[in-house]
Amino acid sequence: MPIREPAEYVALGARAIIGLLAEEHAASWPEVEARIADEEWPGIGTPINPHHLSEARKELLSRKIVTELVAITRGGRSVSIIALTDHASTTVVQRAAARKRLLLARYQGWAQGTPSRPGIIGPAAERVTHASLIAAAPYGYRLANPSGGPVTDLMGVRFSGPLDDAAFLTSLGPDGMPLPTVAVPIEVKNVRDWLYPSSPEPYQLLSKAAAVQQARPGQLVMPTLVCRRAHITLYRMAKDLGFFVIEPRRQFISPSVDAEHLREVRAELGFMDLVATDEQDKVIFDRLTRTLPTYAHERCERWARTSSSDVAAAFAWIGGDGMSLRRRNTFDVMRQLAERDGLVDFGGW
Repeated sequence: MPIREPAEYVALGARAIIGLLAEEHAASWPEVEARIADEEWPGIGTPINPHHLSEARKELLSRKIVTELVAITRGGRSVSIIALTDHASTTVVQRAAARKRLLLARYQGWAQGTPSRPGIIGPAAERVTHASLIAAAPYGYRLANPSGGPVTDLMGVRFSGPLDDAAFLTSLGPDGMPLPTVAVPIEVKNVRDWLYPSSPEPYQLLSKAAAVQQARPGQLVMPTLVCRRAHITLYRMAKDLGFFVIEPRRQFISPSVDAEHLREVRAELGFMDLVATDEQDKVIFDRLTRTLPTYAHERCERWARTSSSDVAAAFAWIGGDGMSLRRRNTFDVMRQLAERDGLVDFGGW
């Protein structure tokens, strides 16, 4: 695949968005990412990463090629839909926008829940991860909470917000002797957004894992993040700072979901990786049993250095800050501290 400049990816993204809107008449932004970032839009030649798509969207809006249609659904959710400006007022676009709005509101109800009904997407991924951990137990894992559910404390460290899961890994060295046990705190972020180094979700894990490492400096700790999609820059940061990312490239939802409603959302919004299951996932299982043990001790050394540096002090700020610009500024400071403390060996994030 040829290496392109960012501006070329933005231009390709703009072309793909226009093509998508010409075909679908209207689309929500998560649908745009599903059809153009998760997959390759026909004729483009490559998937376009979400940050390039966001720039393309800004350009198209500023040039008034694309317009935003915002409305409140019957459930009271504000949903934004984009359409080609020249066709936005036509009946076919208005009908398509109403349909996409309904489907996205349905998905948001599954993800966020309602006052009378909890969400069924986040808990499904936690159950899938736990089932995968149980399956991995014969490969050296001892679960902190075998029955499942949140982990409120780990090795005497109590969290203000619990971990989604945790385990202890004992693997064998080349000589067949057991290596030191590794604590594996786990957070599961079953969101549609791709996670980047400046996303808040990774830091909810890292701040808790840093607290564990600081309280137990002699213990090997490998923070592990499970998410639907992670940008390559997050993998690079994980390598530098010493944590581990598992990306199943599937978003899990409870099997209790209405099958026809799920089929409509998958087909009409392009969420083809939305899967109804509570059972173990092959990718998560493979990463736990094959990949993580290979890197565990090397990464744990990095994580111990990170946790004892000034870098760790920024984790809670980044993870808890809802303002994207302020969070980005804090992230930039954190990265500068990582460079100063010699933690950026690989870079690219």
